[in-house]
Amino acid sequence: MVFIVRPCCGLLPKHGFLMIIKKASKPCPEFKIAIIFATLLTASICYSGTGSIYPDFGVRYVSPGHLTINYSPDFSDDLLSFRGADLIRLNGKDVWGRVFLVAVPPDGDLDFSVNSRRHGTVEAPPDGRFITGENPLIIRGSTIEARRHRIARMYIFPQRQEEGRLAAYTDIEIDIYFALGNKAEIPARLSRLDSVLATAVVNPDQFFSFGASPRPRAAYKRLTGMFDNLAQWLKVTVNENGVTRISGGDLQQSGISLTNLSSDSIRIFYAGGKNPPEDPSDADPGLYQIAIGVEDSGDGKIDAVDNILFYAEAPSRFEYESGKPEYLKNPYNDRNYYWLAIGGYAGAAPLRWEHNDGSLSITPDHLVTATSQMVRVEQDNLLDSDGGYIWNYY
Repeated sequence: MVFIVRPCCGLLPKHGFLMIIKKASKPCPEFKIAIIFATLLTASICYSGTGSIYPDFGVRYVSPGHLTINYSPDFSDDLLSFRGADLIRLNGKDVWGRVFLVAVPPDGDLDFSVNSRRHGTVEAPPDGRFITGENPLIIRGSTIEARRHRIARMYIFPQRQEEGRLAAYTDIEIDIYFALGNKAEIPARLSRLDSVLATAVVNPDQFFSFGASPRPRAAYKRLTGMFDNLAQWLKVTVNENGVTRISGGDLQQSGISLTNLSSDSIRIFYAGGKNPPEDPSDADPGLYQIAIGVEDSGDGKIDAVDNILFYAEAPSRFEYESGKPEYLKNPYNDRNYYWLAIGGYAGAAPLRWEHNDGSLSITPDHLVTATSQMVRVEQDNLLDSDGGYIWNYY
């Protein structure tokens, strides 16, 4: 099937969006945070302003730039464990601690101070999954950005090996000071995703009052040197492999005048039909001319009954560049695009199909009656759609 449309004056953004989910091979706070966020999302929890995933944290807003967190771990009687402990990767070793997230101003940063009281000491167990005395009780991790909000990852280590003993600390008071930076953008309307994300930080009120980074402008890139401005352009859309025909009548329906239209003025260009690169810094695909067949009745002009032929590729297809079939799946579009140019390109000869003699030069000694063809069968299914949520998808 062929569709011909008039070219539009605007250009769409080059790249789509890619979400990659990585599964951790060891316990890690990043994976737990992802699970927490997904659980909150599927449960449609709306923002309540309480930071509900930290019920044992006491949070006090001292001022717009000052936050106080009070935390007293719920230790076991032997002080070897505490409620809500996570295995955290620190200096190449998994140690017991607690992870919490703090909303940070988009253009600012945070600093903090800590006060605590030693709760008691016991003999250190042999497994050694505790920080040592030279490490602080609070360590700041990386800062991530989600939906234009900045979030800092923080770690509390209320147990520490000191002089052969395991010391447990309680009444931990953390004063966090924010450098507010420039005034950020305050969203005019809160989305459900923003509300869910706010429940993952200890300071949900500041999550919104800090605002978000300015929405980035779309990265439009002017394509230079790719289209000849002296040519008349049509965009050709295809959805399957095979020889595609464009008749002179199709050109007329697209607004092209066939009066004295030279067949030598017809060219077709292609950019390869690949998926957009994941790295936006990669070079743009370039248009190149492909060979076509022109059936013009020998008069050198395109009439309504004449045809332009070319081999088109589907957006998803088998490719044989490596010597074996490799399936190219286009997850973004079910159509592929070619460009038909009329005129322009002075001095450049149009590419045409070569005609080769296919008659036999030797006597055949084997008759082929069957051959194989690669076929890909794929079906997407949605299962267990309960209350508007999709729990299984493949």
